[in-house]
Amino acid sequence: GCETDFICKLGKDELSNIGKSFWKSIGLDTQYHESLSHKTGCANISVDFAGQNQIAVYLGANNSFTDTEVKESLKNIKESNIF
Repeated sequence: GCETDFICKLGKDELSNIGKSFWKSIGLDTQYHESLSHKTGCANISVDFAGQNQIAVYLGANNSFTDTEVKESLKNIKESNIF
């Protein structure tokens, strides 16, 4: 594998607790912001028998990033080989 940074915004809910616990268990370097007014986003991916997929996304807290929060993440973004 390669070094990976994960930048996201989470709600203060059970889904965020599950994500943070999982990411920590696999050693993923995370930088997250928290929202008190939005739930954590999620996605559902369904694949039919022909291999075609359908993805439903709820952006949740990720859709509420502020300019300040993005600027706080710029160091990681600028040092990335792939974004």
